[in-house]
Amino acid sequence: MLRRGGTFIWMEPNTGHWRYRLWLLFGRFPYIPESPTDPYHIRHVTAYELQRLCRANGLVVDELLGHAGLWCRGLYPGWFYTRGIARVVRKVYPWLVRARPSVFARYLFVRATKREHVVRAHRSFAHRGHAAAVA
Repeated sequence: MLRRGGTFIWMEPNTGHWRYRLWLLFGRFPYIPESPTDPYHIRHVTAYELQRLCRANGLVVDELLGHAGLWCRGLYPGWFYTRGIARVVRKVYPWLVRARPSVFARYLFVRATKREHVVRAHRSFAHRGHAAAVA
C-alpha cells in the first residue's frame, strides 16, 4: 500500500499508439512481441485510461511522458528504417512523442503522488446487502 505523499511510477505499452489505431480501423490487431499485443500484458491501456485509473485510486498524476521505442521494428512501417528517412525519423519522432505521447509514444510513463486514501466496499458485501434488502 502506498502511503500518503508517496510516489507511484507506472510504465506501460501504449495501446493508443497511432499504429494500433490504424490497425484497429482496418479490423486487425496483430501480435507483435514486446508490445501491448504480447500475451504477457494483462491490461491494455491508453494514456487517458492510465490517468483515470490513477485518479480513481487517489493519485495525482504529476508527469505523463512517452518513449518512442523505435527499436520495435514490428510496430513501425519498414520505410521508417530506410537509410535517408531513418535519420529524419530519429530526429523528428521523439519531438512528436513529447508533444503527444497519447498518440505517438510506444511506451507511457506516469509519475503520480498519493494524495488521499480511497476506500472501496468489497463487492461480495455490497451484493449480500442487496440480497438481504430484497429478501
